[in-house]
Amino acid sequence: MDGSPVETYMVSPSYIGIDLPAGRHRVDAVYVATPSKSPLLVIGLLLLGAAALVRRRLDEPAAWVARMTRGELPADPGADDEMGPRGGPAPTAG
Repeated sequence: MDGSPVETYMVSPSYIGIDLPAGRHRVDAVYVATPSKSPLLVIGLLLLGAAALVRRRLDEPAAWVARMTRGELPADPGADDEMGPRGGPAPTAG
């Protein structure tokens, strides 16, 4: 207040208060994060990214099973191939 630091107190979460005498004053409020908040932000972002990757990995097999049960995929993954089991031509009937 008026260029000198004063004691603050919490009015409610996210609101601070000061004792201010009557009259005209200049009040500057400056927020300074504690040093532990920056690493916590980075860790939180890394965990969020990891969770998104894990979920994507878990969704891929579930989507494949769902397509297979709807009949959109062959039950045998190699059934559509023109190649045989060892890379040679597929056996023909007859």
